[in-house]
Amino acid sequence: MFGGIPLEVIMALVSAVGSFIMKNIAMKRENDKELMLRAMERDKDANFFANEAEKRSPWLRKFAGIMIISVAVLGLLIVAFFPDIDTTLVVEKAQKSFMGFEWGKSYDIIKSSGFVVPQYLSYSIHVIIGMLFGSGFAKTK
Repeated sequence: MFGGIPLEVIMALVSAVGSFIMKNIAMKRENDKELMLRAMERDKDANFFANEAEKRSPWLRKFAGIMIISVAVLGLLIVAFFPDIDTTLVVEKAQKSFMGFEWGKSYDIIKSSGFVVPQYLSYSIHVIIGMLFGSGFAKTK
């Protein structure tokens, strides 16, 4: 007896907790395996469709990407040459936190004129380049 509880009960509880943990680990590995198989299948399909699209129109994807990026950059440059047009950026402030609890989400509104590159523009350009050029240049034969 351990603290008034029979040793068999303690061993049963330890065994139950141990089997629960091991089952969760095994289920997580099985889910990860299934996700990896799905990702490989999706990549295979994406490569197939990229190869087919490259055969139909080898220049269309590059032209579309260049047009989208040039419109984004030219839009910023046009605003830069007209200083009377203000650009407004909304920037999220850091949240206050104490022991892992966060509160006080607030935003700063910044008005500026001239050439202003918002933070989301770099993310957008990375996504567009990845979408339009990535699968076309990384296609398999």
